[in-house]
Amino acid sequence: MNWLRTILTTATEAVTEATQQTTQGSSLDSMVSMLDILLWVMLLGYGAYALYTAIRLRRTYMLFANKFLYPGNCSMDTCLDEDGFIDYILPRITAWGCFMVLFGILFMVNTYVIKLSGLWVDLAAILLPVGSVIWYMFIQRKAAKLYWEA
Repeated sequence: MNWLRTILTTATEAVTEATQQTTQGSSLDSMVSMLDILLWVMLLGYGAYALYTAIRLRRTYMLFANKFLYPGNCSMDTCLDEDGFIDYILPRITAWGCFMVLFGILFMVNTYVIKLSGLWVDLAAILLPVGSVIWYMFIQRKAAKLYWEA
């Protein structure tokens, strides 16, 4: 009878371990799926907000409170040349918004329609949006030097 108990205990432990691995695997898959959704929502959201900013800036041609518009530690009250800053930032924020929307759409299509896999696809999905954010940060830094007090 001990041998039967040992076999049953071993089998029970094996089934329990396999179930836990399957549960962890599906949990990991759902977490990756949630992160994919979060990424394309963020990319589309940033792009839409940047395009909203560009449209409102073009329509009113006045500075307004906005998180994407001004460089860090710069307020609209201390801008030296509002018209010059608007002329400088408008095409750049429009391009950045279009890039972010495009990256969001491409990432969503790749996740749900085409499903390309490979190291270059994963790197492009990360590096292109990050590179565009870094580019916009350099634009903001240059704007701070040109249109705000040093």
